[in-house]
This record gives sequence, structure tokens and C-alpha cells, in this order.
Amino acid sequence: MQNCFQLSARAGVAGMLLAGLLAASGAQAAVSTGTMSVPRMFGQANKMADGRVMLTGGEAQPGTPVYNSVDMYDPNMGIFVPFTPMLQARAEHGAVTLADGRVLVVGGSIANNPALVGTASAEIFDMATGQWTATGSMNAPRWRVLARLLPDGRVFVIAKDGTGEPAFAEVYDPQTGTFTKTGNMLTLSGWHGLVVLADGRVLKLGGYGDTGGGVYGYLNKAEVWSPVTNQWTATGNLIEARQEVKPVLLADGRVLVAGGRNQSSLASAEIYDPATGTFSAAPAMPAAISPVDYAVGLPGGDVLLSGTFYNGLIRYNAQAGNWSVAGPKRLKSREGTATVLNDGTLLLAGGTEQNAASNYAELFEPACQTQSLEAIPGVINLPSDGGSASLTLSGAAGCHFEVAGTWPGWLQAGAPNPQQVPPSGYAAVGFATTSGNNSLTPRSATFYVGNNLVTVTQAASTSCTSQPTLSGTFSYAATASSGTLNVNASAACPWTLTGMPAWFTLSSASGTGSAAVNYNVAVNTGAARTGGIAVVAQGVSNSYTLTQSAPASCPTAPVLSPTNVSLAAAGGSTTISVSAAATCTWTASVPSWAAITSASSGTGNGSFTFSVPANTTTSTRSGSGSVQGPGVASTFNVNQAASGSGCTTPAAQPINSGVPVNGNLLANACSYGLRGSGYYTDRYSFNATPGNKVTITLNSSAFDTYVFLLDPSGKQLTFNDDSGGSTNSRIPANSGTFTLPAGAAGSYSIQVTSYSTGKTGAYSLNLSVTP
Repeated sequence: MQNCFQLSARAGVAGMLLAGLLAASGAQAAVSTGTMSVPRMFGQANKMADGRVMLTGGEAQPGTPVYNSVDMYDPNMGIFVPFTPMLQARAEHGAVTLADGRVLVVGGSIANNPALVGTASAEIFDMATGQWTATGSMNAPRWRVLARLLPDGRVFVIAKDGTGEPAFAEVYDPQTGTFTKTGNMLTLSGWHGLVVLADGRVLKLGGYGDTGGGVYGYLNKAEVWSPVTNQWTATGNLIEARQEVKPVLLADGRVLVAGGRNQSSLASAEIYDPATGTFSAAPAMPAAISPVDYAVGLPGGDVLLSGTFYNGLIRYNAQAGNWSVAGPKRLKSREGTATVLNDGTLLLAGGTEQNAASNYAELFEPACQTQSLEAIPGVINLPSDGGSASLTLSGAAGCHFEVAGTWPGWLQAGAPNPQQVPPSGYAAVGFATTSGNNSLTPRSATFYVGNNLVTVTQAASTSCTSQPTLSGTFSYAATASSGTLNVNASAACPWTLTGMPAWFTLSSASGTGSAAVNYNVAVNTGAARTGGIAVVAQGVSNSYTLTQSAPASCPTAPVLSPTNVSLAAAGGSTTISVSAAATCTWTASVPSWAAITSASSGTGNGSFTFSVPANTTTSTRSGSGSVQGPGVASTFNVNQAASGSGCTTPAAQPINSGVPVNGNLLANACSYGLRGSGYYTDRYSFNATPGNKVTITLNSSAFDTYVFLLDPSGKQLTFNDDSGGSTNSRIPANSGTFTLPAGAAGSYSIQVTSYSTGKTGAYSLNLSVTP
């Protein structure tokens, strides 16, 4: 058996009770084999005449499109190969290998969203041609189907969930390619068991349906269909009502009925004797299961079962009439398939553990069930810096085993799965770490070798003999400060400092052994604030809290100079000086029609600058600004002359996007603009909308240029002096476009002026406006 994976990632045996049963029984675990081409649930599996297994249809999960895809499993290669797809996509269909080796698929769901849609169609695969061909259809569509081969070569077909489907079953005749109705069943039921008896009759038992008087519940009823009369007759009742059961015909002609469910899963079992038409109690199974998909007869007469969402395998010894735990499955699944291969090995394929289907498959060797595997030692210890080790597994030669579990990233196995016990009866299984253990604590991984629980432990790091700590000052004043923190660690212990706030910076955030680390604390201009710092080493950390006080209240209000600012109608800019105590943190504000063009806050002595656009109205405008600190405030006044007050500001000239303007800056004391007194200024206007992209270039060989951009309210948006260090100007500097900010659409303006006072001369101005 060849494996297509490197290592199974399945979780092995789940549940303390099952683990104890398996350990006590010496049972063998299933091993991985190849994977199907698609994840498959609600599919069917049929063994072919040459020993291969055909898997048909199904779906990826409930509600997804059903498949017409087919996989063929080759036991000799241990792989699945995509095969000729069916003519009709279907799931939960019936599938039977006919006496001549062909495969019949019939009925099933062809759609499942928003509701199941059944089909009456059927088709046959012929290995000789490698093709599917349609055959006769059933007399009624059925969305869930059970199909069984009769001794005379015909096929018996019945609904799996029949409470809402026709009361008759159907019999397919491969000779004529037609379906014939049976007589009506005595009881319509769903999730019943179905088995063909040795004499060709068919036994239907249990399920869910009308228990009498229109009351629905779990059924203990059973009935038999006769191929001679084509009619159903009652037979003895089950001892216990049950559904979701798959009865198995024993070699002596009796029928084993085990598990199933009524209010909960059942462990009870009973035997049906066709000669007397009665059920008798059989020994209970070691676990309660519903073997609706997993119940098969083995060569020699024993029966192997598993249940929905159950990851164990249970074996019935038909000769002794008792049960044993056969071994764990790797996939705790439902709605998969179980097929006995020619060598007696059981192939389990697909199914689902939750909702989504799996493409996983595994093999179980019943012949190896009683051959005990023993792993020595069961505990392996590795050093902290890494290494490798091996254990010895003893068992019967030729039996396969697998190393299975959830593997951590620091550990890997030395050989791919599955592995085989050599002729000597002893197999070496190696393990190695992928990295050293940098933690202060040991780390462990537990997994299964065969069915033996093995633990590998890697020792704790020897680099850090103690947990690193920090010492120093962790509380700071509102003013900017610096200092040193001490990292206390053993000589070979690597550490990292993490989690610091933006206002706390370090000269170094990592190192080895004890060290001094310099820090800087930024000034706090607002409320008191906290942060954290942690020293992390080898997977453990110590955390500390950093605190910084709010700034102290200003002892007196800041002193401003000047306190009265007068500006011409053309506008300009002014700088206000602030005299304040060294610990006094202040913030400046200006009238709404002015704009601060420098930093607006500071601590102690400082200054700020603001600009005022041209006043185009015939009224003077006045306003006040302030400088505020904690608990104190100082104000200043701003006055601007009205337009035409002794001077007429030149009107703005229109400029169009993409049309160059060749201008001449002339001396005109009334033209002063945002640059201030002494700077002659030309004005241009253009219409635009917020979000437009603007490029402005101003070139002159006569003077060093300066350009401003203002919004429709006259507020300065941006400016440029030297684009790329030249005497020309560009908005934005160097390259790209300037996006007009949010606001009202309207007439934007450009002020063309000089870097130095009193400059005049020719210039060229270019504007580009794009959406």
C-alpha cells in the first residue's frame, strides 16, 4: 500500500473511554492511503471485478451542487484516479455491482438547494467500454435510495427515506433494462434497515414512521418481500425499536442487527432468524453507535461496524457470538463509504466530520487486529537545543502502522506514512526537533505510533536561568525628559523590549544579558497618560506601566506682543511673540478669516505666525485671537482695513486651464497681498470644484518668484517659493498635482509675487485643472 501524503494530520483516537478500550484490546489503528480527487460525502462505492473500487457522485457539503464525478481506487498503487464521469450528477443514490461486473447507479438527489430533487433515472457503467449508458428509469423518482443485488442477478431498489415516497419498491432486471413495481409495503418508513436474505427474500426492519393510529415514532416493525409473490408480509418485531441501522447477513443465513438510534444511539444488538421469523437478543456492543454507512461482512464471516461521528471500529465474531474493539479510524466521519477489498482490508473513504466533506481515505487490516504493537520507550526526552531520537515498535511482520497526531512545528517524524513492520518484527521510528526550545518551560507533543500513545518532551532553555526584569523610573513629568532603564537578565539570555507608546522611545529594544537602555520621553501637552513596556525572553515576559503627568498649570497668563494687529485691505501675515513660564503649555487661535501658518502651540517662550487674505468688502473687519494655557488665557486683536480705504486693490484677472499667461509684475503699493507690505502682487482667478487636481507653475528670469493659492473665501490653501531649489515656483513643489480640499465650489485665486521686496519684471504663469 502506497501513501500519497507525508504524514497524517488527524487527531488519532478521541475520547478517554474509547482510548482505554483500544489500549486494552491491542487493536490496530487504520492507516492513511491516497486521497480522492474531490471531497465526497453522500457518494457510493462499488468493488469492481478486478478488485479496484469505484466511487461515484456525492457532494462537497449539504446545499452544494452534486457531483457526476467518479474516482477509481487502485489497491495495488494506493491511489485514486479520476474516471469517466456519470451521465447524471447525483448524490445519495443507489449503486450495485451487477453479476456480470457492470455497475448500476439509480435514483438519488440531482439537486439539493433549496430542496432535494429526486430522479427516476438510472445508468450503467461497462468496464469493457469504459463508458456510461442510460438504462430504463424507475416508476417514480427517489431522492435517497437503497439498492441491493438479489441472488438471481436482479437489483432490489427502495427509498432510504420513504415516508413521503411511493409505497412500492422496485426490481431492476439487467436482461431487459426495466424496473418493475413490487406490492405495497405494509409500513411506510424512513431510515430503516434493508438486507437480502440467503433465499432471495428482502428484509426491511425498523426506521421511523407510523407506529399506529397516526402517531409517528421509532419502529420495531419488520416485513419481508418475496421474489416469488412480489408481495410484502409481516414478520416478527424487533426487540427494540431502532432506525439508522445497517443489518448484515451472516454466513449461517441469520441477520445481525446492531446499534442504530431511537432517543439516542444504541449499543444493543439482536439476531433475526429467517427460519422462525423472530428476533433474539445478542450481546451488546462495547459502544453505542449508528452504523448507517459502515457495516460490512468480512471474509470468514465476521462483521465490522463503525458509526456516525464515531472513530472506532467494532468487530463481531460470528462464530463466538461476541464483540471486540477492532481499532480506531483516523477520520471520525459520517456519510462516507466502507468497502472490503479482495485481500480483506477495509477501505474507508470520504464522509464528513462536521459539515464539509473530506477527500481523505484510510485502510484497516482486520487480519492484524489481534497482532499487538508495542512501542518502547513510550516517553522520549530531547535536549533544549534540539536533537533526534527513535523508538522501537514491535509487531507482526507485514502489518502496517502510522504515526498520527497533531504535530507541533518544532517536531517532525522521520518517515512517511504508512509504515510496515519488517520481517524481523521490529521497526525503528525516528523523530527530530526542527528548532531549539527558547522557552523557560519544557514543551511536549503526544501522538500515536500504531495504537501506542507516545510523548516527546523537549527540555526548557538553558540560556535564560531566570525571568528577565526591568528596573529604573517608570513615572515621568510632563516636560520632555530622558534617562536609563536597566534590563536584568542572565548572561546568555536574549531579550526584547516591546509594547511602548509612541511618546516613549528607546536607544535599543533588544539585547542579551544585563544591559542599560537609554530612553526619551516626549513633552505632554494634554491630559495625564499611561502606556506599557514589557521585557520578553524565551516565551515569557514581565510587564510594567509607564505614566506621564499632565502639564502644570501656567502660574500667570502668557504675555503677547503685539496685542493689536492692523493690516491693510490687501492682507498679509504677522508673527505674535509669546512669553510664558517654562512649564506653561499654550495653544493659539485666530479669527475665522485668518489662518495660522506655523506651529499653533508651544511650551514656555515662543511665537506663532498667521496670515490674513485680502479684504474685498467695503467694510473693515475685526476679530480677536487668544493664547490659552491650563487655567489662563491672553487675547490679541486683529483689524483689517476695508477695500478702497485709501487704496484700490487691483482686480483679479481670469486664467484658463492650459492657456499660458505672460504677465509683468509692476510696482503698485495697492497690490500688496499675502506676502505682506513691500511685495508687489498680481492676482488671477479661475473656477473649480473641491476634489479637482491643480498644477500651477510660475517662471521668471527677472525675479525670484513666489506663488499663493486661495479658496473662494480668500483663505490661503498653499504656497510655494522655490520649486526644487530654483528661482521658479510650482504648486505642488517638484511634481504631481494639488487636490482642492473640501469646501464650496467657486472662484479660486492665485497671487503672483516675489521672494524679495520691491521686485518687478516679466513672468509666465501656467494653470492646469483636471477633475
